[in-house]
Amino acid sequence: MPPCEGTYEYFSGKSFANVAPGNALPDAGRIAQAYNNREGWVGQIIRKPQSEGLFEVEVNQCGREFVISQGGKSMVFLQSATNGTTYVAQNIDIEGGELTMRVLGHKNFVGKIEGVTHGFKYTFPVAMEPRDTSMPDLEGCHDDAVASSDTFAHEKTATRGFLAARGMTPRAEFAPGDYFRVLETDRDLAGASRDGSTRHIRFRMGRNNAILPEIGMREICLAEPGKLDPPRRLLSFKIFRVEKPDGYLVFAQEIDIETGKILGQAEGESIGREAAALQAAMTDAATALEANGTVIGHLSDGMMP
Repeated sequence: MPPCEGTYEYFSGKSFANVAPGNALPDAGRIAQAYNNREGWVGQIIRKPQSEGLFEVEVNQCGREFVISQGGKSMVFLQSATNGTTYVAQNIDIEGGELTMRVLGHKNFVGKIEGVTHGFKYTFPVAMEPRDTSMPDLEGCHDDAVASSDTFAHEKTATRGFLAARGMTPRAEFAPGDYFRVLETDRDLAGASRDGSTRHIRFRMGRNNAILPEIGMREICLAEPGKLDPPRRLLSFKIFRVEKPDGYLVFAQEIDIETGKILGQAEGESIGREAAALQAAMTDAATALEANGTVIGHLSDGMMP
């Protein structure tokens, strides 16, 4: 989830301290209490929640890093290897401390500085709110470049037929192909290498599981705050080609984006190699998924109602 570039206001919040296990300092608990409650001299040195002014954000490495800068000073954040929405600051000059930022909806950041010092664990919340943003330059970074080739014509035809058969008509400004992506193997979902053995057809679902158009970064960065319906779940069809007899086996899953938890799954199968056979397997899998409680919503315009 790469952030938008532009100008942001940076906020720092109230710091909290807890006694670290094994702390031998006398009255350590009382010191932590005074720190958190801003009592006495401690209250004079703990900064109150406040704005730190405007910062510029520049996105690099296809969204894998961003840089915030103010007055000639800058700090680099690198994307976490385990969570694509989390970025970790490099060299914050605080011994034993770490600053992390989480990107929410491409245009808001929440984070914290945390660490251990003198036997106390501390947490210091921070945030950045957009003031003037724009789409970063992601030329050459699009992971759907392969999906635009004729290699996926079969899957695209089957998926458009799947939508039409269910009476799912796109909004006037969109085409059926704007609502899904065809991905090759698990590489596009989890970063593994392509081997051509399986393919996925992916839909993103928002509020009430409405299917969202695959809106690009430009629309995301230019949309008014609170207007975009953020994707909450994925509807994923994993396709296997079966031999003897030739056909398709399709696993349909509803996946929570935040946690990666599989909320529901079902399968469908068909005989034949034509697009109609694949469409039939997708329909069977979707019907079984709905019978298990998953709701597949309408095609939306990607905006909050």
